[in-house]
Amino acid sequence: MVEQLTLNQLVEGSSPSGITMALPARLQPYFPSYDMSKLNKETDRRLIITNILNLGDRQDLNWLFRSYDLSEIAAVVEDPTRGSWTRQSLNYWQLILDIEVDEIKAARAIMDPTPRPEVYSSLFD
Repeated sequence: MVEQLTLNQLVEGSSPSGITMALPARLQPYFPSYDMSKLNKETDRRLIITNILNLGDRQDLNWLFRSYDLSEIAAVVEDPTRGSWTRQSLNYWQLILDIEVDEIKAARAIMDPTPRPEVYSSLFD
């Protein structure tokens, strides 16, 4: 069973000043196509935050909230990367962070190998 976390549990003890820490090796499964030694916590922040919010366990989420400021994490959820989110994760983090993502933007952010012309047709008009 998945343990429900509260925002207070995650933010408690957070330390954005730790941004220079290297990525822990235990995060490798969340970045299977990446060389962990080449991921940069500053320039790859959107990828790192998205993947850990989608797939991370409690220990990984604690690391994330200690490594990045809450406003940085919220900004990634508020403007989700296209095709990078599970529906459950995006909905969950919107609730936890009290963020409402535009319906079209949210639909485009969901990983889905099924063609959905109703979502993408406006891009080709």
